[in-house]
Amino acid sequence: MKRISLLFAAVVCVTNVISAQSVAYKSKDGFTFLSKTEGQYFTIDIHGVNITPIDPKSSPHPYFNVDGRFLQVLVVRMDEFKGEASKGAEANLKTYFNYEKNYWKEKWGENESGVQKLASGRAAMVWSFAPSKELREMAIKQGNKTPASSNEMVSLVSHNYVLTLGSDVSGKDTRKAVREFLLKIADSFFDSDSPMELKFFPDGQYERHAEAGTK
Repeated sequence: MKRISLLFAAVVCVTNVISAQSVAYKSKDGFTFLSKTEGQYFTIDIHGVNITPIDPKSSPHPYFNVDGRFLQVLVVRMDEFKGEASKGAEANLKTYFNYEKNYWKEKWGENESGVQKLASGRAAMVWSFAPSKELREMAIKQGNKTPASSNEMVSLVSHNYVLTLGSDVSGKDTRKAVREFLLKIADSFFDSDSPMELKFFPDGQYERHAEAGTK
């Protein structure tokens, strides 16, 4: 996975080149994240006022604080969990969930999952798990007085990869609010077969175009 770090400016339509694979654009009510990784061309819109990266130098995946709420953006190639594009979205989402469940089985408590349709019509796996007693005790030892009571995830399939958006429920937050937060981001997901670039307008709205030099 590519390590991504973001630096946000306080004005509309500022472009932040993260790496050759990723760009973030300050938008009307948050930012738009553009993936330029080969075979993983997509955008997502993340709404918020205060959005900052969390320890980008030590994490292989991007983590953000969005108005006090944790957000992770994770891309996993299908060949990592033995998925097959020909099997369709729902089958691959279930395979991916089982892959994650088996990987984290020693640290998961109760868990649940289900496939649902987003407003866009795309299938999404909505899943969650309660951190094990071991993880909660570890969080307390590290100074977190209110460790997460639940971890919430929404996963989508596109081409040869799965995109997962993750957050947790802690403090006064609720599972319902966190899921709505993730589903709103997931519903903005737009993928492409070829590299994209974004054209922003003064009001913060934007259009997607094929990157110059591509078809």
